[in-house]
Amino acid sequence: MKQKKIFPADWLKYHPYNRVNETDLYYIKVANEVLNLLDTCPIPEAFPSFETKKEVACCVTAWFEDMVSELGIWNAFTKECRKLYGRPLPFIEINEEEYLDEAINPEDVNFLLWHLFQRLSPHVLINPENPGIHAVAWGLYELLDAHCEDAPCNMRLLDYVDFEREELTDFIEYRKLIEWLHFDCYINYGNSESYQEKVLQQIAKYDFSKDYADKVAYDQKIYDLFNHRNHLLALTTPEWYAKIAAFYRFDENKSIFEDVEFRPQRKYYLEKEDETYYYLIDILTHEEFPVFKKSTGHVPNAKPGSTLFNCALVRFGGEWWQNGIMIGYDRKDLSQKDLEDTEEREKKNKRAAYDDFIRASKGEPLMYFSSDKELDTFLTKSMKYNYADGLEEFKVGGGLILTATPKDGLIIQKSGLESIKDPRNPFYDPHVAKREAISFYAVSGFCPIEIVQYLTHKNYLPDAALNSIKGEERGKQLVRENWDFLIRYYQRRIPK
Repeated sequence: MKQKKIFPADWLKYHPYNRVNETDLYYIKVANEVLNLLDTCPIPEAFPSFETKKEVACCVTAWFEDMVSELGIWNAFTKECRKLYGRPLPFIEINEEEYLDEAINPEDVNFLLWHLFQRLSPHVLINPENPGIHAVAWGLYELLDAHCEDAPCNMRLLDYVDFEREELTDFIEYRKLIEWLHFDCYINYGNSESYQEKVLQQIAKYDFSKDYADKVAYDQKIYDLFNHRNHLLALTTPEWYAKIAAFYRFDENKSIFEDVEFRPQRKYYLEKEDETYYYLIDILTHEEFPVFKKSTGHVPNAKPGSTLFNCALVRFGGEWWQNGIMIGYDRKDLSQKDLEDTEEREKKNKRAAYDDFIRASKGEPLMYFSSDKELDTFLTKSMKYNYADGLEEFKVGGGLILTATPKDGLIIQKSGLESIKDPRNPFYDPHVAKREAISFYAVSGFCPIEIVQYLTHKNYLPDAALNSIKGEERGKQLVRENWDFLIRYYQRRIPK
């Protein structure tokens, strides 16, 4: 029978090397103590499996290793929270006279545990003040605090994340670090599973061949590394590392890690080349990008003036690097339609729809309608649209919301209608709002965040609350005080 304990292979999943040393063995011993303590967790079904319990134990211990070794990962998070919210952690009530920056605190353990449990149960809204989490967190804090005096610094890991490491001036080495931080570091627990799920969905949808599926997986990985917003503060992983690097800087000059720009897949034509660069022209904006040849690999038969590339770019260290899959075409083989940027055209159409809506609504960001017919009249008469396409799904009775944003264009929805306490909304129902208003903050895609911000600032979502044993008012207070973080965490968007 396999022993129920943490082995070196389990620990190495969270580290950028493949062999343990004496320092790792020390932390593996601590991780097993953490694992045993997690058996006392009073939260039903907190761990879907023993494997997930091991993962949580490793993440908690990796956090402890981070703090002891002064890696700056957690410290960068609490520093950014202070900058955004005036306190080191969202939700948690903190006595500033007792809380020690850059040290382990029971409040940190409490918040970390909540984050890990929430990632394990993404479809369940968990209150960080859950007494079960608090009880386990306090026990873990006492266990880890007892190890503080003799816990060793992990010099291998400290050297690896050190922003002054010379190798990190090379984009490929930098990308390796970002990959570890994104997929395998404790603070981004769950990212690997999220990435795999996205890849499987794409493969299932389009029935790709094995060879092409591998390319899709690679391209998705590259996109996630630079563009995916993580749950904690909705920062991308390059933004995370910039915060980590900045944490230990004492001058005001920007590091190269704070000046990274990602351009997702776009079409470029090859204007010219020299020994060092391909000079690519964006076919839509006509901007020129000198791209390092060494980042593109071998590009056979590339001809200035006739070759087109579809690729993603990253600006790092003041230079542009090709990133991910690069596909070359002969320009004459593509139609004008192929050369058009349909995404850009769609952006312009959505902006135009937003402008039309604001004019017709006389500046109101939301309009309420009692039926699809009333909505149809507004669209065709007030907005001068020829046909209100796609209303069939709303012909089920009850009210409707029409809203718009520059990014999303027009949005028609029924969900959330009864939760909005707007004087113009005749459908507000406090009994429904008590259950559903929290969805505006905690359900991804429920409503554009621009509209959520408007409703929040107008106090039109007064019933939004987390379930709290301290009572309904405490649940509402948690939302009022942490709405920005809630949007960042659950919707992975940054309120403006």
